[in-house]
Amino acid sequence: MSVRAKIIAIDGPAGAGKSTVSKLLAKEINGRLLDTGAFYRTITLALLQADIPAAEVTEEILESLEIRQEFNDNKTAMFLNGVDVSESIRSEYISKQVSSYASSGLIRKYAVSLQQTYINFCVQNNVDVVIEGRDIATVVAPDADVKIFLTASAEVRARRRSEELSSDVVETLESINLRDQLDTTREVSPLRKSHDAIEVDASDKSLEEVVDLIKSLIENGEV
Repeated sequence: MSVRAKIIAIDGPAGAGKSTVSKLLAKEINGRLLDTGAFYRTITLALLQADIPAAEVTEEILESLEIRQEFNDNKTAMFLNGVDVSESIRSEYISKQVSSYASSGLIRKYAVSLQQTYINFCVQNNVDVVIEGRDIATVVAPDADVKIFLTASAEVRARRRSEELSSDVVETLESINLRDQLDTTREVSPLRKSHDAIEVDASDKSLEEVVDLIKSLIENGEV
């Protein structure tokens, strides 16, 4: 009897370490990683390049974009119209702009459809998939086998993000706080903990310790 592929959802605020934890976890379980935030960043980049505000986006504009995510050698790459934009979408400029685009119901519907297609591909091929973002357990994959809400204090998240981006920690903290406010108060798919998710606070834990904790929860059947 074959074992069905597992869907592992990891939600949480910006800078909590979701990307690193999810990547490490995917590697340890020999699965795939789906970085949902990268889709929104790529869409944001595309619309900014075309000088199209979020309020003027149409289905036709979104459907004209060719966006795909690849996961090879434990690395995630994003392609926009055939061009690798993996580095471009991680700029501080995109980080400051993405929430205004991600709050659009039309954009979220389009992004979720792309993400669910990726998930279905993994399940059909019996490959475990780790999905990280802000509305995974509540919208993208509500039937996920494992649901984790990964968080940390704003100060810790700002320090980690500033080290990652080589940015000013004070400005990064302001950006984190603004992002939290936008993500938790947007009308469409706001950031919130799923009622059946386990919260993991990474404020005083290394990301490797968080991965070990999540694996332990899974192995012990606590999630």
